Amino acid sequence: QRLSSWLLDVPLGSPEARELSESFELTHIIIFMLLAVLLVQAAAILAQARSVSDTWDEYERTRAFGASETSLETRLVRAGYLARMPNPAAPRGTELLVKAPFKYGESLLERVALREDPLHKLVLWRAIRHEFMTPCSKIGVSSPSVFSFESYLCTRLERTLDSLVEVDIFTWCLTLVVLTPMVYFGVNLPFIAIEGLQCAFAWLLLAAAAWLTVTLEEETYALTPPVPEDPIRLLQFFDGTSSA
Repeated sequence: QRLSSWLLDVPLGSPEARELSESFELTHIIIFMLLAVLLVQAAAILAQARSVSDTWDEYERTRAFGASETSLETRLVRAGYLARMPNPAAPRGTELLVKAPFKYGESLLERVALREDPLHKLVLWRAIRHEFMTPCSKIGVSSPSVFSFESYLCTRLERTLDSLVEVDIFTWCLTLVVLTPMVYFGVNLPFIAIEGLQCAFAWLLLAAAAWLTVTLEEETYALTPPVPEDPIRLLQFFDGTSSA
């Protein structure tokens, strides 16, 4: 009641009224910018999720052998692991020769360098899928022929996106408790100090994101079952397991 009474008693055109209206305008601008950022982030996440889903579908449909440009055999040939040599005595008239062994990467630096290689990502994904769908494994499915690993992962991805877009009340409260003292301390600093503090937090977030990315990828490599280093045996290992 005291606040409402004070607001009603403030005359128009007074310094208090101008300060109050400016505070309301600033609050509206901040809320609008926050909603705009959230909408842009949601759109970016949706586009990235669609791209990931299409990539998983391509991985699941990739055949092991074949002269198609999308087959695993052709990808290994383009990457320099295999070579096709004409051989009239061979069933297809072509013989595969091993040029280099296939490896995930023996050190952290090698794995970081190979993290964006499409061929390695395909083999990693198919190896995890093979382990998941093998009936003799602990997590094997009962009917692999009618099971879509890509659809299963998409349902998990949808849950993750829901948790990112629809932030629960606990996360909002925790963010408020953590950021309020920092904002209160930061607004009283000089302009140069505020700029330096923002740069420091930006680099800190970047370092934390890089560390989290490397940690998750190392966990992925640790959980991925080994595959034959011989590219021909690798093709035989994945032969007949595509959904195409």
